[in-house]
Amino acid sequence: MKRSICGSVPDASITATENRAEDTTACDTGAIYFKLLVDDRWVHRQVDSLRLDSEGYTRRHVSLDVTVPDRIVRNGEQAFLPLGVLRKRVIQRFDVTHEGDSLPVLTSGENGEITTAFIDHLVRGVGFPSEHARKVRAALQKVVKYDGADRGGENPLKTAQEALRAALRDVPKMSVDAQTHARLLVSYAELFAENFLLVVVIPAKLISQRVVFKYSLDQPFEVDNPWSSVSSLAFSYTPASCWSNTSYHVEIDLPSSLAIVEVAQEPSSPESSESTRMAARQGIANSPSLGGSRSHVVLTTQHVVEENIELSVTTVPGPHGIRRFTGWAAAIVLALVLASIPARLCNVVVADTFTIPSSVAPVVLVGPALLLSWIGRSREHDVVSNLLLPLRGVLMACSLVLVLLAALAAVPVEPWVWHTTWWAIYLLTTAFTVLTARLYWSYRGARLQVVGAL
Repeated sequence: MKRSICGSVPDASITATENRAEDTTACDTGAIYFKLLVDDRWVHRQVDSLRLDSEGYTRRHVSLDVTVPDRIVRNGEQAFLPLGVLRKRVIQRFDVTHEGDSLPVLTSGENGEITTAFIDHLVRGVGFPSEHARKVRAALQKVVKYDGADRGGENPLKTAQEALRAALRDVPKMSVDAQTHARLLVSYAELFAENFLLVVVIPAKLISQRVVFKYSLDQPFEVDNPWSSVSSLAFSYTPASCWSNTSYHVEIDLPSSLAIVEVAQEPSSPESSESTRMAARQGIANSPSLGGSRSHVVLTTQHVVEENIELSVTTVPGPHGIRRFTGWAAAIVLALVLASIPARLCNVVVADTFTIPSSVAPVVLVGPALLLSWIGRSREHDVVSNLLLPLRGVLMACSLVLVLLAALAAVPVEPWVWHTTWWAIYLLTTAFTVLTARLYWSYRGARLQVVGAL
């Protein structure tokens, strides 16, 4: 049997509000969720933790410290509480808990029912003429149901925005409340185009109590081409908050081989104005702890809802480990190749007894073995592998130079092969030297950026 979201509001034995014993209609459902989403006084603190582990997984944990409101949609001993917004996609390993006990979540259809009731309440609050109200409702319902699939170029969000603009032009002078509803309609239309409202089923006995809810899920995201910026890599995701003025803490935990250089809020739409982008980037309430693999920031969530903001994290390889080793390896191989130039041009003989094949070759081959040992062989996160790819490219180029040197020392070759191999060595050395220098200055710029932020 299909569960009815429009149950009843709390009765007199549970609530202390004026509205105590009435059935919840669709109108009541919309009004209740309007109160829950706009009045954020019942939400005390939100903590959003993102962890990129060494096994290649990205796990996201969100906790909310709330006082469950008295005025809430109920169905018998169950109540339906919104905990935030999540991106519309297939969610993997999702779990919602309260004190270790798992809580059920609504289906997509039930979520859509609640979101539609909330949108209808906003439409009624604006006071559109009946014909425009019907068109706006129909357009926004398509936005709520939109799953991101391409359907012949049709974009439900743009259709809804056009319907809203046309309807607002025909509305007479609006009251302050009507203007608020209209602004929220525009904001939530953009929010629900890419996200859905997460509503969980909680025991009715938790009403009026201060509790902590937690949920966790896998957080996939696409990483940029590692050669697009060479030295740094940015990834972004949507904060889970749907409230405008709550305390929203973000904790980011990256593998120890990486360092965070910037955490910022960015509008998800590329069409956003520069003023909007600047205001969003100033939405970090305190300076994040930068320069390490962990960061804690506090967001001002006003722009998260009003501008559909995404959280952007920029990271670089950490100053130790492979980054430092690559710099020293490139310098040593470069010095070795540079030392060979006068010997070849001036016909300088280092040792009169030097012959080919030479016993030096096995010694030179120790270098590639050492360099290639820094190429990761175990599974790692995509962010780590993409960000360390340029450094590993330098190590591979250095290894190839040493292998070619060992080959020249071990195998007698024709003169044209000898000279061609040396030109290949010089080209490889030039390439990894330029890349190493570019990486060095980029990392230095990132370090100065961190120092300036602090």
